[in-house]
Amino acid sequence: MLREHHLREHLEVQRAHQLFGSGDFLTRLSTALFSPDAQSAERKRGVIPTGEVLGLRLGASSDQRWPPASSELRLTLADVLQATQNPRPSSRASKNTGHQDAAFPISFAIRELSEEEIDRALDVQSVHALDFLRLQYDPTTPINAVLNSESLLSYDAIFRFLLKLVRQIYVTTNLPRDSFGSHARKAAIFAHRSRHFISVLLTHTMDLGIDAPWRQFLWSIDQVERNLAEEDAAGEIGSRTSMTIDGLRSLHISCLERIRNRLYLRKKHEKVRLAMEKVFTAILRCAALLTASGEVNAGDFETELAAFNSSNEQFLSVLQQSIEKSSKTVLKADAEDAEIGRILLSRLQWRKNE
Repeated sequence: MLREHHLREHLEVQRAHQLFGSGDFLTRLSTALFSPDAQSAERKRGVIPTGEVLGLRLGASSDQRWPPASSELRLTLADVLQATQNPRPSSRASKNTGHQDAAFPISFAIRELSEEEIDRALDVQSVHALDFLRLQYDPTTPINAVLNSESLLSYDAIFRFLLKLVRQIYVTTNLPRDSFGSHARKAAIFAHRSRHFISVLLTHTMDLGIDAPWRQFLWSIDQVERNLAEEDAAGEIGSRTSMTIDGLRSLHISCLERIRNRLYLRKKHEKVRLAMEKVFTAILRCAALLTASGEVNAGDFETELAAFNSSNEQFLSVLQQSIEKSSKTVLKADAEDAEIGRILLSRLQWRKNE
């Protein structure tokens, strides 16, 4: 599995794309989804396409038609994966044949949504506006014994959350820095606090939430490969490792469960997840007012700013309750994850009174 079928390379593709481990992929995807400077893939009569980068331009206007047509999606996202994928190990040209196989079986696809989820995705200003978009991976036998349906569902849940987070990063990073008249100070405070919230959450997500469990998982894979190499050198097959396909699958699923636990994506974390999405929603609504053309209505901004402050406090409260509940468990992994949660909480609270 590890040698002949290159399991590690398949796992690296998931890390790079589903878990946003590739900076190149993340940059290209963010540009394709959010950049207002990108050329729209929507074809209009009398408008001649140029050679500029295509983009969906999510949030570029309040009356934007959303979600985009499937043809627009294909045109916009076609190059994102192609430009960031390395060739499969089996596709590297053979010295004897020069033959190359296809790339890894990963592609963008449309996620099946319930009626309620569809309604939420139709709103361009909704935190759920990108819920229809997913990455699809079609592993063949025997890779699908490790990258099975359970693990692919976990990857999908993580990717869905990361799309929401990267949108928040783009929005808060691109908040205008101009004066806003009588409420300029409050607008600046909102920009400061929202950037702090999202940057702390991003660091937690990528470093402690994803990278730490993934490194531990790869360490286990490394150990298996070292044992196999030692067996080969000694001519003692099966003497140093007894790892089976079931064992590899279990290690993989445990890693993904650990990630989902630290990102608050499991069912038991529903209150935390919903509270986080309220903060995301408040940020989007405030940002929409500040970036809209024309004079910002002071009353509207005050209302949305109050909603942001309230949702922020509510999230901190719900997160603390979740941490206290998890810390009472007898399971070592849950206790460790609760400690990781305390780190997130302390970082979020550090500058909340500024």
